[in-house]
Amino acid sequence: MQHAIEFLKMIGALDENENLSYLGKYLSVLPVDPKLGKMLIMGAIFRCFDPVDTIAADLSVRDPFLLPQDKKVVNLLGCLNPHTFVQIIQAYTSDVWYMIHLSSILIMDSWNIKSRFSAKDYSDHMALVRAYEGWKDAEREGSAYEHCWRNFLSAQTLQAIHSLSKQFAFILKDAGLLEADAATNNKLSHNQSLVRAFIFSGLFPGVASVVV
Repeated sequence: MQHAIEFLKMIGALDENENLSYLGKYLSVLPVDPKLGKMLIMGAIFRCFDPVDTIAADLSVRDPFLLPQDKKVVNLLGCLNPHTFVQIIQAYTSDVWYMIHLSSILIMDSWNIKSRFSAKDYSDHMALVRAYEGWKDAEREGSAYEHCWRNFLSAQTLQAIHSLSKQFAFILKDAGLLEADAATNNKLSHNQSLVRAFIFSGLFPGVASVVV
């Protein structure tokens, strides 16, 4: 309990007397981890809401990027003892190596696609934003299924992110932190340095760990 109180003080949700700050009052209406709630509030205040909203929703759900199912074949073979592995190879040499080769190609494809979405940012979070925006565009064009298939994306997860991001936006609009006009709320959404700054501020202090 005390640890939670100290954490809320550290992120500015509680004052020294353990009373809710202005930030804490807004956080109290958001059904999300306080760190992500702070990220959302900062994104709303500084008019770069949509990308921050998408990232907060994703971190509340799961990563929509998928690894090919054929990776299971590689994982399974890696768990076998050497004798069993040799027996399988001798019995099904061509089929097994074909499956391994296919799996490696698909896995590399999925990594390359995610790297393409991250562009020069080297950021999984920004890759997610671009993948999500691409999915929304594809939805409007009636090609969402193809978009997900080509880009190793889970349509179900993207839909969950979409629903949750809309919920966050509704709550913050009701709290007076967002305008009715989406363009106003996103005047600075093009500023990726600003967006990444709010990602950092929201995830702090859990932005890195050192294993000794």
